[in-house]
Amino acid sequence: MPYNLLDGDPLVSSINSASPRDDLARVWESIEKYVSAGRDPEAPVNEPVVLYEIQRGIDILEGNPIVGRVYSGFPVLHYDGPDKLKQVRPIHDEKGALVGGEVHVHQVWYDSHLESDTAILDRSLVPNVPWTIVYTVDVLNRGEDDFSPFVMYSDPTAGTPPSPLAAMDQTFFPMRDGTRTVFRVKMAPGEYYHLVYNWGWRMHPPRAQVMEDAATKINGLSLLQWEINVFGPSPRSSEAAKRTAIGQIGDRAPEKRMWNALYQALEAARKDDIPALTVLLQEGRSAFFDWTDRTQLPSGVEVDQSSDLTLFYANNTIYGEWRDGNLRIFPRWQTRGVSVKVTLVNGDFFDHGYAVVDFGGARGWENQFKSSVKVGGSGCWFTFGRVYWYPVAAPMPAMGTMPALPLITVPAADPRNPTRFGKHNVEITFNFDPSRRLRFYQFDPVHHDEAIFSVH
Repeated sequence: MPYNLLDGDPLVSSINSASPRDDLARVWESIEKYVSAGRDPEAPVNEPVVLYEIQRGIDILEGNPIVGRVYSGFPVLHYDGPDKLKQVRPIHDEKGALVGGEVHVHQVWYDSHLESDTAILDRSLVPNVPWTIVYTVDVLNRGEDDFSPFVMYSDPTAGTPPSPLAAMDQTFFPMRDGTRTVFRVKMAPGEYYHLVYNWGWRMHPPRAQVMEDAATKINGLSLLQWEINVFGPSPRSSEAAKRTAIGQIGDRAPEKRMWNALYQALEAARKDDIPALTVLLQEGRSAFFDWTDRTQLPSGVEVDQSSDLTLFYANNTIYGEWRDGNLRIFPRWQTRGVSVKVTLVNGDFFDHGYAVVDFGGARGWENQFKSSVKVGGSGCWFTFGRVYWYPVAAPMPAMGTMPALPLITVPAADPRNPTRFGKHNVEITFNFDPSRRLRFYQFDPVHHDEAIFSVH
């Protein structure tokens, strides 16, 4: 049974595969046609069409409702963290005894993106019983991959906080473009839950997203409170709240650059200001192409030649680029004793954190799955099986023989000068051998969700 943590067979159906990338590309094409027509006095100029397309681009970025699109409601701008908390609903038998729980999660996959409506899970109502995550996964154009959630468990018997325990793949199931697949994934009792990574191996990094435990606290604050402190208690409750929350995203983030360009283009189109639209089209398209690839730094952000890897926090996510041009790998690390230098650059207008976790090293590789290659998946060619995880550099109090690990903070960019980025440098010497598949995993522990950049 290659998918032995699934509760029943996945249900697959067809959907409209149009993605935000497809529709944003059409927005820039519409502006280009309007600009070209504006330079020709004899060409027809259709202002209502270009205004409609520009507004549609804004709606895509903000996550406003879009008729006929399965990605409707999933913003490209990552400002809605406080709205991404879900609670596991308890299930009782006919006698009133607690027997399980269930939570529903909706995701869209396209290009290098994995967007989810859930980033924090409250499992407090199912501490001692198994429960189920019901995933609805919509795979849009260029999103084909294997569904491969990776769960991390802690040991609640070890004290407070629980100590690191085991982590394991839960399934590998091949998904095709233009399909919706509903998965029911079985989970251990809630008190063991630490988090689940959802990632796609064919585009990883950066196709990854996480659902953290709502009970996790860092520097005395819950993960939800970290989100609220930046984006407000309900960033999508009103237009003013939305604008304020988006204002926390740095202006050099490609997604924010597109958003700013489109709002200015809306005004320029109403005035039929062709020169201004021409400049905004160039700016918006440049940002669009930066957004399509998080394994290279956006324009205006330089690789630190004194470091091995430069990471750029922007739009509450992470862009990264190696000094030597490697896309996703760190081949120099073959055995213990190797060091890596990482320059952390923050383009957002709020502090980010930095953490590294070891997924097993040379410890505990166990392949729990038969190959799924026969049914078209990557299967155990890319599986960890089961490993024992350990924090390399992550905020945790002292536990047993493990010393306390503080939060590594990357200071915010200057809102008065958005190109004056916050910076922090780290150097890590690995005193263990690398795991076979994932060498080290970097993320923001206080705004996790999609702020991830792993290295193979």
